[in-house]
Amino acid sequence: MKEDSESWRYPPPSKSTPREKASAVARSIFAAPLGAADVAGSVSCPHCGKEVPYRLSEVGGMVACPACGEKSIRVGQSLLDEVGPPRRAVLDAPYSVLLVQHPWFSRRSFAAGVTLALAIVSLSVAWVLAPPGSLVLHAGWLTWDPLAAESGRLPPGTAEVDGDLPLPPPDITLEAVEQLLERDDLRDALVQAQVWRQMLLDFNIRHSDPRLVRLEEIIVHLREQLKPGPTPPPAFFKEFRAALDDLREAVTRQDLAGGRTALARAQALFEQHPDELAIYGRSFQAIKHRFTQLELVQEGRAQIAKLLEDAERLINEDQPAAAAEALAQAMFKALRTPMEDAEFEQRDQTVRRLERELRFARGKRAVEEAERCHAENDLEARSAQLQVAFELLPDLPADKVAALLKRARELAAKPIASPQSSSLGRELAFRAGYEEALRFYGRREAMVDLVEHCVKAEQLFRAASSLDNSQLQKVANLIFDTLDSEVGDLLFLPSHSHEVAVGLAQARQALEKANPWRGTPRWILVDRELRSKGDEVAQNAIDRAVDVVLDGDLVAAIRLVEPAQTVGNPELQKKAAELKAQWESRLAVRARWDAHNEAWSEMSALHQQRKYLDVWRKLDEFEKQYPDSPHRASLAKVRAMVRPAVDQAVAQLFQTVGQHYTQEQWVEFRESAIQLEGALLTPDAQARFAKIQQALAELDVRAQKLFEQSGSLRIMGDDSKIVDYRAKLDEVLRLNPKNEEAQKELQRAHDRAIKVADYLLLKARRAGPRSKQYVDSLERVLRLDPEGKQGAEAKELLEKAE
Repeated sequence: MKEDSESWRYPPPSKSTPREKASAVARSIFAAPLGAADVAGSVSCPHCGKEVPYRLSEVGGMVACPACGEKSIRVGQSLLDEVGPPRRAVLDAPYSVLLVQHPWFSRRSFAAGVTLALAIVSLSVAWVLAPPGSLVLHAGWLTWDPLAAESGRLPPGTAEVDGDLPLPPPDITLEAVEQLLERDDLRDALVQAQVWRQMLLDFNIRHSDPRLVRLEEIIVHLREQLKPGPTPPPAFFKEFRAALDDLREAVTRQDLAGGRTALARAQALFEQHPDELAIYGRSFQAIKHRFTQLELVQEGRAQIAKLLEDAERLINEDQPAAAAEALAQAMFKALRTPMEDAEFEQRDQTVRRLERELRFARGKRAVEEAERCHAENDLEARSAQLQVAFELLPDLPADKVAALLKRARELAAKPIASPQSSSLGRELAFRAGYEEALRFYGRREAMVDLVEHCVKAEQLFRAASSLDNSQLQKVANLIFDTLDSEVGDLLFLPSHSHEVAVGLAQARQALEKANPWRGTPRWILVDRELRSKGDEVAQNAIDRAVDVVLDGDLVAAIRLVEPAQTVGNPELQKKAAELKAQWESRLAVRARWDAHNEAWSEMSALHQQRKYLDVWRKLDEFEKQYPDSPHRASLAKVRAMVRPAVDQAVAQLFQTVGQHYTQEQWVEFRESAIQLEGALLTPDAQARFAKIQQALAELDVRAQKLFEQSGSLRIMGDDSKIVDYRAKLDEVLRLNPKNEEAQKELQRAHDRAIKVADYLLLKARRAGPRSKQYVDSLERVLRLDPEGKQGAEAKELLEKAE
């Protein structure tokens, strides 16, 4: 083959993936009018890179590439989509109207005049709605303040506006929106809510934005309140708002006594009217959480110390149930009270000591309750109490528990003639379930476990009809105290935090399992706040992911959008799932394109290295794997150029295989024969290759027989048998390297040889270099491990001995 004159050159592989978005030649909509049949621009084919012209009538549809035949080339939705991003605009004077500059609008065009008219109309409407004496519009078009006008300057932050995506006004925050409900003048609050809503809409803020959603709710609520009717709004609205005001003021003044009173009033009113007061839910939850944190900061340490003292006193008074509640409350507060590490460690040691003492008190009580159940002929309840005793008591000091364990064993051996269920047994079962739930109280990572145990306790409570509802209220408090604390923390975390997404998912899972309390006021409040915060987190995740996609980072976008699949409303979750699937598809296309380019480069490198047989195999693989490759038309040319070299390489390879077979070089024979697999063979060559395959099969049979004959050596009783066995296995693998049984046995023999060699080295050191045993042991080590670490050590010791 003439390499210089006829050598085939591979087209260079693409250095980048196909463009995700067609780049078109943009035309201004104010230029000369185009007809439907006129050429409006061109797009690049993602496969061959050729420019494909398109007509105005084809905008928003698909065109086909005349070069490669690709038919799925999308033209932009409209010519407007292809103009490009808007420019930034700067204010020229303090009183000038700021128009967002955009390539679609010319300074001399009619559109600019229309935009100016709309701005003036918006200004007039805002002037009427704003409070007298001041007008501050933050729609990105006009900012005016009397003080700024008198001083001849503009307020900070209004000198430049991004025409692509204006930032929202700094004073329209979710907290400011919530405070509209606290205004005494409802009409003023309604006007302000409507103004803010329009301002956000003017900024193209998404309708799912939490501020817009909240403003819509507040506007509806305020309109209902302002409707003329025969009766005024219920008095509890005013009472609840007053309680919230008092609670907020107490937090500001750090007045714990007044705050507790206000919180109790607000909590009672909310539980009495959960549906009517749901509009205040977020405000209530936020201010309640702030008060709880203030209370823990000021009195948390003292409360923890008092609870631990109460727990110790109750243990000494043989009241383990009340002691367990006090200990759980102390741990709940300790996890949320700021304190130094040393102080926390000291509290933790006290808790551990009290837990050990509580185990003894609970075990003693279990034995006593078992005796009561025996008197009631309640075999099931007696067995349950004895099981508790046998779990708690054995690990405690023997001198304290020996008598109790003896009583328990004797009681377990006593029969009950007519076993029956008793009210005592059902009450004890509920108490056991409640105390089991106490172990998970307040632990953020165990919220789901806590709810599951509380649900079991609720079922046991229903079975024990003699208990009063205060016991069931304790179970509910375990759940909602934990959820309230968790949700309160989540409300103050930024929406883009990974922690808030994980926390919302855990809290939602726990709340959904609390079925017995579904629909209660506390359940409704937590559910509402989880949904509100979840929507906020999901929308934020989607927005950030979309922004990242614009930068081309699909992997980061997929990671960012994943939280939106577990939090937020069903529509947001569906949207997140669709976006993730779309981006994963695009990522797969990109990966396939990269693999295509890599395979083509690899084939080109093999051709340059004159490995023609490998090139021929790669051609078949490439053609099957990438039937739509842009290089498909070149494959026939490649085959024609490589075919003479392949025939020559096959002939040379047959000669090499024959030489290895004649010289009984079985490993080389097998490796050379494998290279013929998949090669282009003539009928005569195929017959010769069949004989080679028959020879390989015969070698496999010989290897198996030799392996079976070596069975007598498998015990490896001494080092000489180990050496012989390894030699047999080496011969088996020389005939058939794929014999898995021989490979495993060879590894076992090697491990055995190393173990014996270690023993022989130890034996040689003990005998000393002047003894004959020293030399014999080292020589045996050399036979066992000639190429390994032990063999090298033995060789060095022998050289020193000589």
